[in-house]
Amino acid sequence: MEEGLEEQGPHEVLRSTNRTGGLNWSTLDVFDPEDSAEESRANPPNFEYESEPIIGLSETASRTTQFWERYYTVEEETASSSSFASQQKDSSSKEEWILQDTPAVLDTILDALPPPRSKSQSNQNSMPTTTVMRILEIGCGTSRLSRSLLEHLIWKREHNPHNNNNNNRIDEATNHHGSNQFVSYDMTATDVSGACIQRNTQRDLTYMDSFLSDQESPHRDKLCYETLDIVGNVSSLPQHMLARYNCILDKGCLDTFLYRASSSERKSRGNTTTTMTPRATTTHSNHRAYPPVLLSLLDNVHSLLNEGGRYIIITPRGKIKSVRDFAGFQHVQRICIDAHQVGKGLLGHETTTTTATSNTQNDTNKKNDDKKKMEMPQKKEVAYMHICTVNSKYRPQKDDPFPNVVNTSLQSDTTTCPKCGITFHAYRNGELGKETYWSRRWNGHMTHCKGSSEDQ
Repeated sequence: MEEGLEEQGPHEVLRSTNRTGGLNWSTLDVFDPEDSAEESRANPPNFEYESEPIIGLSETASRTTQFWERYYTVEEETASSSSFASQQKDSSSKEEWILQDTPAVLDTILDALPPPRSKSQSNQNSMPTTTVMRILEIGCGTSRLSRSLLEHLIWKREHNPHNNNNNNRIDEATNHHGSNQFVSYDMTATDVSGACIQRNTQRDLTYMDSFLSDQESPHRDKLCYETLDIVGNVSSLPQHMLARYNCILDKGCLDTFLYRASSSERKSRGNTTTTMTPRATTTHSNHRAYPPVLLSLLDNVHSLLNEGGRYIIITPRGKIKSVRDFAGFQHVQRICIDAHQVGKGLLGHETTTTTATSNTQNDTNKKNDDKKKMEMPQKKEVAYMHICTVNSKYRPQKDDPFPNVVNTSLQSDTTTCPKCGITFHAYRNGELGKETYWSRRWNGHMTHCKGSSEDQ
């Protein structure tokens, strides 16, 4: 096994770094840049990266912020009617996105949490100390995930105080340091919508206050809701939140910006232009690899995580290239969750199932009958969990965020191939079209050109 790769059993290692900081891509890397229409949606091209204020970021982020604020405000006004409020109360458990917060899903998240960070104790008889596991959820919406996870963690801690299972993250600090070490959970759920945060706070106020009244417990658990613009500039993040969290949970937040960024890109492609004008370049060779709003989100996530922290994404997307390529993560692992089986606690790969077909034809017709009634594979409905371990050496807005992504920046029409002398304009015969398509074609030509016009 390559250096830096971990044995993951049924899980897939997508990326890992070796000790020298270079990237090793394992044979289990399931990404193919051209094999999925979903990936073209999740990876819209033609956006720029800037180390200073990011061009195009404010517009997309502002539209998204306004959309969700309006959405939750209208929903809150609608919920004021007694009939709707009663309906919502009965169906509150069905409001989760992507996956329900079942015990099996919560166990999967628990297994993905990093070990609690605690100070070593030199004296076994020292006074009890508390290790705090800080978890931040971004884009929480009206989800109950943070509360459900906190309840699940506390229940596990109380009912399995001496469990030495390596998969049980909540007991690692206690088992390693002895009975004088307590693990508490500080859970913060955030969203850009103030209306959403107010609604969640009112809903869980009694539960949140219960921690304040329990003064006898050695644990100091906490649940709170706060507003946070996760796609704002890094400099705008609250200072007290920087490098604070052991884990950041994302269930649907990144998906929202992936979708809206791709929607903006599709609209921009619909505007026909008469020229293909290259945009201003930056010091980074691949500044246009991914939408600026994604770069801002990933930089902010990196800034909020402490050393060894993990960014856990729950999504229907099996492939998120921007996450895989981001230099701020030193290790990316993907887990596939079977949506049909998850209620029973069963996890597994995305697979195909077949149904046996009985054949009553005689031998002469058997071959033809098998062709007509061949077993048809049925794709399971699955969700994915991407577990990203922070790379503490990466510096947001200073280092190249995607150092290994091929440059697809648009060339000038006058750019000339040094081998055959053809210009970029002549190479494409003056045709217009998708910029990344021609950029990749041109890069390929420059690489493989043998100095003849036949190579065009």
